[in-house]
Amino acid sequence: MKLHIRHKILLVLLICLFTVSALCGCVSASAASDPVPKLQLAVTLGSGQVLTPEDLGNNYDGNITYVGLKTVDIQLGDKNLPLADAIKNGEITVEGLIAWARIDARYDLCTETFESKNGLAQFYYTYPEFQLGLIYDVYETPDGESHLIKQFSVRALNQDPSTPAFPKADGTGFLDDEDWGLTFEVPEATSTSVKVKCTQKDGQQVGTLHVQDYILYSTTEEGKIYFDKEKTAQDIPLNMDGTTDFSIDWKDAFGELPKGDYAIRLTLEDVYDPADIHPLIRKYHDQQFYEVKFSVK
Repeated sequence: MKLHIRHKILLVLLICLFTVSALCGCVSASAASDPVPKLQLAVTLGSGQVLTPEDLGNNYDGNITYVGLKTVDIQLGDKNLPLADAIKNGEITVEGLIAWARIDARYDLCTETFESKNGLAQFYYTYPEFQLGLIYDVYETPDGESHLIKQFSVRALNQDPSTPAFPKADGTGFLDDEDWGLTFEVPEATSTSVKVKCTQKDGQQVGTLHVQDYILYSTTEEGKIYFDKEKTAQDIPLNMDGTTDFSIDWKDAFGELPKGDYAIRLTLEDVYDPADIHPLIRKYHDQQFYEVKFSVK
């Protein structure tokens, strides 16, 4: 009889131990089911900037663009430091950032989307406070040359992705230019506006060319950029086979610029009836970019 009671007590103790063990396992499983993103960036809003390979210690052979962001910091273990410094010091690579973002997307810690513009694949990774943008693709120009396009951006969520531009290595234009027969001059520039004279002659446009928006950036102040699609939207039709004078004013959008050298990247669009496109035309770019340089004295 006493032996039977001892067996019952032993059985109760075993059940209690099993229950405690199971509860601990549940807690551990619960903690494991709530993972932390591998990519941890802290951002502050601002006017943005462009980081060149030189700014990154040549540890990335493309530009990194902050759009609508003043600072971008990264958490690496117990250390927090500017993303540019981490890349420059070799503590992280852009390829590593994208790998982490893809792992996070796999576990629903960010959202991966993609699209194709001008024949190039673009991937976006959206987190609660920022979005990564990546282009890594080959662009074939009409002369038969192939160009590896590498662009990486960190963007504020209130900034829409801009249509990418692919500048030529010699700075004379863009790889995907259609010949629209355009030349630009700046007769007058102030700290709040520029007057632009555009001449159009001949060219291979289909309809009427329109200025749609612009990006303003410094060519001397560490690539500082001023970009906000809502504030820079335009609709300026250009005279075909003629001259058009127009002004770009950014006083309300960005205030006054300090003295220095600047450039405006104008977005132009060919507005036409789709029926006017010849059936043999492939990959016609009805939107492209022109850079207009000026100085504020």
